[in-house]
Amino acid sequence: MSKKEFGSGYFGDWIEDEFGMPSYLYTCDQINDPKATTPMNEMWRSNREHLHQVGNDRLVAVVSNYGHIQVRQDEGGPKYLNEFNPEQGHYAGGFGYLTDGSNRLSTYYPGNADSFERTFGIGYIRKKVIGHGYNVNQNIFAPFGDDPVLISQVKITNNLDIPVDLRWIEYWGCHMYQFSSSSFAAVLAGKPGKHPRDVRHEYSNKFKHKFEAIPNNLGFQESKYLEDQEEIYDPAYPKPTFLDNFPPKTFLVSLDAKADGLSTNSKEFFGQGGVETPDGLDTKLSNNIDNKGNEVAMFLERNVKLNPGESQTLTFLYGYVPEGFELESLIGKYKQNYTNLFEESCQQWKSSRMELKIRDEPWVNRELFWHYYYLRGAMTYDNYFKEHILSQGHVYQYIVGFQGAARDPLQHALPFIYSNPSIVKEIIRYTLKTVRKNGEIPWGITGSGQILPVPIKPSDQGLWLLWLISEYILGTKDVEILDEEISRYPCYGSRVEVVKVREIIERCYNHITNKIGTGKHGLQRLSNGDWNDNVIFGHISPEYHKEIQKIAESVLNAAMSIFALQIYSDMLRFINEDEMAEHALKYSISQRKAVQAQWNGNWVRRAWLTEELGWIGEDQMWLEPQPWTIIGDALEQDQKLKLIKNIDELVRKPSKIGAQILDKVINVNYPEGQGTNGGIWPSINGTLIWALSLVDNEMGWDEW
Repeated sequence: MSKKEFGSGYFGDWIEDEFGMPSYLYTCDQINDPKATTPMNEMWRSNREHLHQVGNDRLVAVVSNYGHIQVRQDEGGPKYLNEFNPEQGHYAGGFGYLTDGSNRLSTYYPGNADSFERTFGIGYIRKKVIGHGYNVNQNIFAPFGDDPVLISQVKITNNLDIPVDLRWIEYWGCHMYQFSSSSFAAVLAGKPGKHPRDVRHEYSNKFKHKFEAIPNNLGFQESKYLEDQEEIYDPAYPKPTFLDNFPPKTFLVSLDAKADGLSTNSKEFFGQGGVETPDGLDTKLSNNIDNKGNEVAMFLERNVKLNPGESQTLTFLYGYVPEGFELESLIGKYKQNYTNLFEESCQQWKSSRMELKIRDEPWVNRELFWHYYYLRGAMTYDNYFKEHILSQGHVYQYIVGFQGAARDPLQHALPFIYSNPSIVKEIIRYTLKTVRKNGEIPWGITGSGQILPVPIKPSDQGLWLLWLISEYILGTKDVEILDEEISRYPCYGSRVEVVKVREIIERCYNHITNKIGTGKHGLQRLSNGDWNDNVIFGHISPEYHKEIQKIAESVLNAAMSIFALQIYSDMLRFINEDEMAEHALKYSISQRKAVQAQWNGNWVRRAWLTEELGWIGEDQMWLEPQPWTIIGDALEQDQKLKLIKNIDELVRKPSKIGAQILDKVINVNYPEGQGTNGGIWPSINGTLIWALSLVDNEMGWDEW
């Protein structure tokens, strides 16, 4: 057995694809292998499902190890265009069936195949299925760039010694699933009610479907509508909404040749046999596209004649049509050069990334490429704010249903300053549009342009904005951004305030230094949360929350502000705003002194809450503020050495997968060892690596 590449883990192997890019050969049989099981709330997802991301600058395709693909788009509100919901007969899409009339193969795992190979690549998923004398190689990719499409290329090979007549059925669902937090309202309020997933399904089931054939038998386009819809959507003046009543049209097209059949009836196709042995393989597709109800999907049939040893590749285009795009143009664009599209897309991914080659550590370059791809491939477009966004994703986006917290896109954008600054600029503009008149940044956005109605008022978000825009200007020298005009939220209408960028960031600075301000110990105040909401919520009894919000102080915020406001000061000096620069620098220095005073001999405290509750983090290490004390140079050298020794002993050594966020668990609403209750949180591990690299290179490298 060959030696695995470093970092391959149990479920497969890191390999290099034909373009010299890293890819992951997934070899796990998740159906039968007990190690494939992950602790999971199965109301949300199968505990044997592992995911891969196929994305570009516009959409995110969430790929399952079973072979199906759910496509997320954010225009009108984040949603899946084609949910996987087997209870209702919806199987997402991104797979198909090959039949010779007697035998069948599928690219839905296990596919009735002798072998089923899955490769997770940069911008693509490849499924190779072998059985019954045939090979099927399905490659689905998101073309590099900003187009709302996926391309499915299916290479079929006849390994028999006789000619064969085959049928390929390409399947993509069209039952949407919206992520809006409105379905989570009862849960967040602690009230009994329907499961949010059921609420979302009920809403999706209200929509009717209409299908229109595309000329020359190329395929069809699907639209969703509410029968009793009275509201008219005006793209020039969108309104904030929790839900998208005007979802975009979707389409499925046969690019390389006419389709030989089509159908929109998923109940008829899957029948009694279901997704593994669908009844629809026994007869040709009906060519009926009049279905309107919930039992609909998009099926295209292609007939293939192959001699012994012969192969043929079929190409399909799936996607949606947001504002600014036309179906005819998309079809025309991808019809021109579909045979070379995949290679061109991969080469663009290669040419747009940064490389870092370290002798004897080839995995570093691989990981940087993979992380760059996964970060950029998670980008979507928000048509309310008219900007691209890098959402946190994960539980916030896909389960609770909001884009937040606002600090997260600002953090995600930082690596792009020196490689893809246009991405950074859009995320800065997105955030600036949400800033309130007093300089406060809302915690999150849900639906389309709807500010999340929650009482959480994090006190750190302005620091992230000032850090990002300062680093962006100093790195790119794009001082012109400061005089760009922003239409502040709600962004549309005759009464909307139009403000220059420089004024908005000054408001943010004033909000940080005056509105939030400092407390009795000279530290930045906490509000009712900083980076970690569970410093208060779920940790401290609600009877104290009001007082905490008035007077509590955050060592984390204070330590971060040392660095963030210093770089803000540097930016202000660069644009010759010397008086403001001096003010910011003095504030930064004041926070350094306040943080220095919180050294308890082993680490810095976490926060001061009230006179009655006092300090937290006195006899327990909270990791979050510790790295910032080193980054902001708030400790003496001997204190830094003592701190990293304690970090190593208390939160690094007990964990094999990165430093824990606490050395001892607390009474909070997370289970022990998860999330902010002693779990591992990569955002904090990132600042830890940075800090360790300033004091102990070997430990920093080990943590990375």
